[in-house]
Amino acid sequence: MTDASLRVAYDSISFLLTTKNPTLILDVQAAEQSYISDMESLTWRNDAYEKLHMNSKLEKIDNQTGQCSIRIEDPRGLKLLKDSTDALYTSVDKARVRIDFQIKELHKAGKLLYPKKEFLQIAGRK
Repeated sequence: MTDASLRVAYDSISFLLTTKNPTLILDVQAAEQSYISDMESLTWRNDAYEKLHMNSKLEKIDNQTGQCSIRIEDPRGLKLLKDSTDALYTSVDKARVRIDFQIKELHKAGKLLYPKKEFLQIAGRK
């Protein structure tokens, strides 16, 4: 994952506040916040990974395969890495579903508000 730094342009969709579904903007904002939180979680997970490797000793390495074994001085670092990785996978999966749903909801709102207009195809949809 990389942070694309793409954020919702709320000034462009603020007109939705005057429609029958003004909470759509709040739903979009919540979905966007899920993405932002996931990017922060990725940073924390990567920090745990780096800390684990800085605080461990290399015992052996196979130069042919690159496979190595390390001795971990404090097993709490491994637990933190595992827990933060598991949490990241769970939250990213949930955020992806949430964001996908909100994109579809925005598309539906556009179709209702402007039925005679053509809209760009949503990526990944046929």
